[in-house]
Amino acid sequence: MVESVWGPPGIPIIGNGFELGRLPTWKLPQWLRKHADVALSEGHNYMKLQLVNKYFLVPLNAEAVKPILDSNTEITKGVDYKFIEPWIGTGLLTSTGTKWKTRRRLLTPTFHFKMLDGYVAIFDRESRRLCKYLEKFDGKEVDLFPIVKNCALDVICESAMGVSVNALETEKNPYVKALLDMGWLLLQWALNPINWFLPFYILSGRSSLYKKVVKELTDFTKNVIAQRKKEFESGNRKKLGNKITFLDLLLEANQENKLSDEDIREEVDTFMFEGHDTTSSGIAWILWSLACHSEIQEKVYEEIKTALDGFDSSTEITVESIKETPYFDSVIKESNRLWAPVPLIQRDLQNDFNTGQYILPAGATILISPIVIQRNPKVWGENYLDFKPERFDSSKEKDYNPFDYIPFSAGPRNCIGQRFALLEEKVMVMHIVKNYRMKATMGFHENEGQTEIVTKPHKGIRVLLEKR
Repeated sequence: MVESVWGPPGIPIIGNGFELGRLPTWKLPQWLRKHADVALSEGHNYMKLQLVNKYFLVPLNAEAVKPILDSNTEITKGVDYKFIEPWIGTGLLTSTGTKWKTRRRLLTPTFHFKMLDGYVAIFDRESRRLCKYLEKFDGKEVDLFPIVKNCALDVICESAMGVSVNALETEKNPYVKALLDMGWLLLQWALNPINWFLPFYILSGRSSLYKKVVKELTDFTKNVIAQRKKEFESGNRKKLGNKITFLDLLLEANQENKLSDEDIREEVDTFMFEGHDTTSSGIAWILWSLACHSEIQEKVYEEIKTALDGFDSSTEITVESIKETPYFDSVIKESNRLWAPVPLIQRDLQNDFNTGQYILPAGATILISPIVIQRNPKVWGENYLDFKPERFDSSKEKDYNPFDYIPFSAGPRNCIGQRFALLEEKVMVMHIVKNYRMKATMGFHENEGQTEIVTKPHKGIRVLLEKR
């Protein structure tokens, strides 16, 4: 079974743990890709990684990953997700079995195209604020990544709960600080395997901070839910324009006895967790790709200008105008190919799983790397590291298997919020490009994807900003 799967050579007992433990997280994608090439050249479509007594099985191409992601039974996430359960509970991200299937059916309509239209107004307004904020950096070098991240946090708070935290201009808001602390705690836990053993984590002194942060985050959400529920039940719900928040949609399900208050909190906090870092990572890499390729940036600028019928400052970006930017769509897809926002996806097998080449045992952990799958030279050519949006011309999309491109996962457990994320990415980048020119201050591949909870630029997004 596991023993028959090819893997990079390691140290007895420790396996690959020593080498991986010394490897900077921004070098992990190259390390995985290097060994994947060896495995594929020898006829394997899986490889194994050993960390002491635990094996991770890594599918290497579309043929290997499709049966796992397509499975309606192997939907259980890895045990690593247990760390965030005190915060987000067992909502859509972390639940499995009947609970997950019930939640998925219930929540899918909240991300319907018509529902998403209402969020675009939020994206547009917050992106305008962002561009105004960036004026102070005109003619200067600036790291756009933390700025975009704060703007994305404002967007998700408005969209999820209808509250403003103004993260773009201040980090003094207690909820913003708690989210930043949670991000740091998640990173420290993920990067040091010794923390995976609870006694060691308690001894590290971080468990008390973790409990404090979890309480602050969950209390904030509970208070917002209670206030919104009170308005909802009294018929005095405050509407912000034509916007309906994610929380409002959940409260409607609550009235039909489909969700309890705790169920609602789980899903709102899950939305906050999934919709903040992942989206800001996606936006950051799109901006980096454009800043490093001025001719592509200008082509996107001209397409946006045409789609908006000029650049009148009062013109809002709408779903209709977004549809008129097919080249920009290709740019986003190519950026997500090179740097999938979520670097690793886990599945814990509940049953023995026959891949055709191997029988993988129940209890094994499947470790899916979208970056490994999406940088396969046999699919994308020897220039697979080059940024080429034309790979995604509509005429060429039949040239690859749908499972060769999985930035939002795939199958029944794909990302339910991917349309939300893509719309936010498009609106924010469109606003930035129509207002500013960006020029990278280093080479394209001098900036690598740092494998954390999301794929972060390990040197930030440092650009020279010039107002158009």
